[in-house]
Formats: sequence, C-alpha cells, structure tokens
Amino acid sequence: MVTTAVVAEIVVAGLQALTWLALLVLAIFGTDWVDVAVVSDWVVPITLLMVAAAYMLGVLIDRLADDLALRGLDRVWPVRPVDKPADIVRMRMELLAKDDGVARFLDYQRSRMRIARVTLLNLLLLIPSLTAFLVVRVEPRTWVVVLVAALILAAAVATASVYRTIECAYVSRLSDAYRVANRLADPADLAAAVCCCRSKDGGALFQLVPAEGGWAFPTGRKQSGKSLPEAAVREARQAGIAVRIDATRLLEYRRAAARSDDEDELVTAFLFEARNVRSIADTAERIWRGREAALLELAAQPRLDAVELDAVLQKAEREVERRAGRFRAPPSAVTRAETVAPV
Repeated sequence: MVTTAVVAEIVVAGLQALTWLALLVLAIFGTDWVDVAVVSDWVVPITLLMVAAAYMLGVLIDRLADDLALRGLDRVWPVRPVDKPADIVRMRMELLAKDDGVARFLDYQRSRMRIARVTLLNLLLLIPSLTAFLVVRVEPRTWVVVLVAALILAAAVATASVYRTIECAYVSRLSDAYRVANRLADPADLAAAVCCCRSKDGGALFQLVPAEGGWAFPTGRKQSGKSLPEAAVREARQAGIAVRIDATRLLEYRRAAARSDDEDELVTAFLFEARNVRSIADTAERIWRGREAALLELAAQPRLDAVELDAVLQKAEREVERRAGRFRAPPSAVTRAETVAPV
C-alpha cells in the first residue's frame, strides 16, 4: 500500500475517534467555554492541529482495534475458516516483495478491512459518549436516548458483518495468490480436526474419536462450496467436540486406500482449540491423550503412517506451546492415567 493511502486510512480512523472524544469532553465540561468567533478566526491552525491530533489518535485506535479484534471479536463472531498455506504475515510479505498488481489489490482489500475494523470500534465508543452528552447536556426523553443508542449499535453490528465478510475475502484471495505465486498444489479434499487443549506441563492433549476399531482424528471430505477447514469443523462438531473456529494448518499426511488398487488419499490436518475440556475423562465417544500416547493410538490404524502422524502431532504441540495463552488447561480432576495409553 502506498504511503498516501496509509496516512489517509489513519487520519480517517483518528477523525472518527475525535468525534466521540469531543462529545465526551463536551458532556463533562459543557459548551459555554467554546467561543465560535475565536474558532472562526483560527480556522486554518485549528484544522491543522485537528489533522495532526487525528493522525496520532488514529495510530492508537488502529492498534487498539487490531488487538480487540483478535481477542474479542474472534470469540463472539468467528470468521469463516480459510485454508491458509502459510502464516498471513509471511504470505503478505512474500507477495509484496514481488511488487505486482496482485499485491496492490490485496493491500487495497486489507485497507478496507482495517477501516471497517476501526469504524466498528469507534461506533462502539460513540454509544457511551453520545449517550452521556445527550443525558447531561440535552436532557431529551428517555426513549430518544435509547433509540439513538440502538441505531448506533445496529450500525456497529452491520459494520462487524462487513468487516468479517471483507476479512474472509481478503484471506481467501491472499491464500490463492500465494499458492499461485509459489506453484503449490491444490489442497487435498480430506480434512482432519486436530483438537487440543493445554496439558498441565504446558504441552498438548489431543482429543480422539472412534474409527475402524481404534481411535483417530475427526476426518471428513470437503463439501461443494465449503472450505477445507470448514470440513474439519463439521467433523469435530459431529463428533461432539466444541472447537474455537481458528483453524491453523498443520501438515498433510497420507491415508492408505481401502482397496489395494486405489490411490492413497491426502489428509490436511488443522489445529483447533477444544472447548469442552471438562469432559476429559475417557468415554465411549472420545478420549484424551498426550502426544506420545496419541501416536500409539493413531498408529494402530492400519491405513495411517506413524512417521507422518508423529510430524503432525509434534507440530501441533509446538503450536500449542507457542500460543499457550489461547489454549485452555484441563480441569484439576484430570489424572495422568487419562493422558497415557492404556497398558
């Protein structure tokens, strides 16, 4: 994105923030101290000062909106999972290095996404500021205040929907462009949900489900019009596992064909945080295992390769350790016997 576009984006965010901030100041200090004649005589310097203040405030509010989007919005309004061949930052940096039209188009979409995100935050902050100003300085009827707040909240919900739509489109196009630029093969149409929680020692516990007389990851085929991670989410939910929809691509592994004359199938593994950690004891529907114990259970499947499965489990455990704050720990009632393979 060119520098002019970045500056404009930040200034827009800052001007939005100045609106609710000004209403908050007027609600606290009133309007008697505002001299319209003085303001009209100093239009140019005041305008320049406001633009400078808007830029500084825009930087702060954009950073805050980014943090809140990652920590809050992802929980209450999860984005549609997209099969990302690499980390978003890595894909973007590699495409930007090529300096072609695709990278500029993707950054244009990213700019729209960031403006929608910061607008959402500013609308949410506008609700208490405008409400305080109306109640303290205007004193309208109660229904007027409620109606105004409801309208702004409705605009915030609509903005959140737009933000999520643009974000999904951006990540999808970014992933497609990265695959084309790096000549990556099309992803497999089988997906496995590697559902984890954090163990007491900071490692990973894996939730397995019954399969062919043993235990395996929930695995299913991609449906038409759906993404590969969505197939993994569907299979996890059908197995009774509640997951946070934040699919992290791990590795592909082979599943031998059921018949000897058929070709082996590729399965793409996605990491999810399992939310139902309170049901961690062994049941007929699901079991929890540490990495080594999970490998023993999975490798017992005749169609799976132990070496490839071990690579998937190791990468999943590294991700859980790296992002320990986002993975829940199991309840204290869990015993070591429930995390190791039976003798």
